[in-house]
Amino acid sequence: MIVVLAIVSLILTVVLGSQSKYSDRLNLKNQAYNVALFIREAQVYSLGVKNSSPSGTQQFNSSYGIAFQTASPNSIIFFIDKNLDGRYTDASELIEQNNFVGGITVNNYCGTNSSGVEDCSTPQLRTIDITFLRPNPIATVLFHNPGGQLINSLYPPSRVELRSPNGALVSIKVDSTGQISIQ
Repeated sequence: MIVVLAIVSLILTVVLGSQSKYSDRLNLKNQAYNVALFIREAQVYSLGVKNSSPSGTQQFNSSYGIAFQTASPNSIIFFIDKNLDGRYTDASELIEQNNFVGGITVNNYCGTNSSGVEDCSTPQLRTIDITFLRPNPIATVLFHNPGGQLINSLYPPSRVELRSPNGALVSIKVDSTGQISIQ
């Protein structure tokens, strides 16, 4: 009887001990899929010619996009790029702000330099704006420094890395072709 209790206790200890890690990774993956879905929604809105005018007038020339900002590492912004500058400008362009749950934050932003090497120089990046403009499914990715100036030395594919409170990492990659993947 004591042996059975010891075995049951050991099994429960292993299961309950790893349950927290499992929940953490599950939450991280769910948040990564939410980010990928927001990016895909921006792409579909652009390709599907969603009317950008709330007043009912016919306007179909706006692009849609997602903005990641270092000032708010626990959220993403889904926006309509009304002035076609390829970036989230102000609250008048906001469609939805999605806050990550469970302590998930953006850990790193990465782009590709002119040599084809991935560059994750977080201190020099302030925002990443990913937009799609009709009729192309191609992603326009703009990187901006803390002063708001465009960083011309970084190109797609871009990668945004999410981090859980326990340190687990997952990346959302957006290729210049518009392909979105989770790694």
